[in-house]
Amino acid sequence: MNYKIEIVPADSLHQHEQIIPDRLAKVVDIITREQCVDIPVVVDDKSRVILDGHHRFNALIKLGAKKIPALLIDYLDDSLITVEARPESGFASLSKKEVIDMGLSDKVFRPKTTRHKLKFAVERVNVPLAELM
Repeated sequence: MNYKIEIVPADSLHQHEQIIPDRLAKVVDIITREQCVDIPVVVDDKSRVILDGHHRFNALIKLGAKKIPALLIDYLDDSLITVEARPESGFASLSKKEVIDMGLSDKVFRPKTTRHKLKFAVERVNVPLAELM
């Protein structure tokens, strides 16, 4: 299996996209109300770049979480995950290398630049917020 779900230190993860403040506020409200996280953040296992779940990640940070439920994946395995540039991004295409390079730099793409498509269903995790503090 080229993916696994783990609870990882928040400070080990790198973002490659900005967030949308209104969307962040909604996700903070949902997590606060439910007091749990049910979908893990999708992360490249090697580089620890966040591929999907920037708003969940930032909501958890805003709520004081020190740990993040993460689906760690072999990002280079095209049988597991693909990436494309969203039409509104201004990019004709984006490679996985460009996503990783951006995540490891001191810059980030604009919100909703990339669309990652997993080729399998993500397991629900239902991790209580208290366990992430």
